[in-house]
Amino acid sequence: EALKSSEERLKIIFEYAPDAIFLIDADGALVDGNRAVEKLLGYMKEEFIGRRFDEIVRLSPEDLSGALTFLNQTATGATTGPTGLTLTRRDGARVPVEATAFPVMIGGQQMVLVIGRDISERHQLEELKKRALIQIDENIEQLAILNDSIRNPLTVIIALAEIGGAESDKKIIRTAWEIDEIISQLDQGWLISRKVKDFLQKHYA
Repeated sequence: EALKSSEERLKIIFEYAPDAIFLIDADGALVDGNRAVEKLLGYMKEEFIGRRFDEIVRLSPEDLSGALTFLNQTATGATTGPTGLTLTRRDGARVPVEATAFPVMIGGQQMVLVIGRDISERHQLEELKKRALIQIDENIEQLAILNDSIRNPLTVIIALAEIGGAESDKKIIRTAWEIDEIISQLDQGWLISRKVKDFLQKHYA
C-alpha cells in the first residue's frame, strides 16, 4: 500500500511538473511524456508515444545534430546539459528550450530522461534589455548632439553681444549665460545617463 501510494505521488509530480519531461528509449523512441510535453510540442500523449524523438521534436539540422550527440552521450551514462535548442511546435511556432538529460534504468532498460524548459520569456526579456540599452545609447547620443547644437551658436551670440556693449546686449549676455547653465546641467545629466547605461550593460546585458 505504501509503495502504491508513493508511485501515485510520483506520477502526480511527473504529470504536473512545470517543465516538459520526456522518457526516451535506446532506439530514440518516446516512451512517456508529461502534460508539459503536450503543451510544449502541441501533440497529445497518445500521438507521440512510440514515435521517434526526432520526428516529434522538430529541430534545425544544427540543433538536431547537437541533440543526437547530447542523447548519445547520456546513453553512455553521463548527465548532459543544460543545452539550448530551438524546436518547432506542431503549429509551426519556434520555441527556445533549455534541455538537460539524465541516464536512467527502468525495468532493466537503459533510457534517457530529458527535462526541457521553455525559455521563451527569458529570451523576450533579453531582447527587451538589448532594445532598452540601444534606446538609452541613442538618447544619450542625441542629448550630446543637442547640447553642442545649442552651445555653439550661444557662444557666438555672447561674443557679439559683448562687442555691442549696450544695455540690451547685457541682457542678452545674462540670458545666454543662464541658458549655458541649463546646458551644463544637461551635460551632467548626460554623464549620469552614460554611467547608468554602462552599469546596465555591465550587469544586465
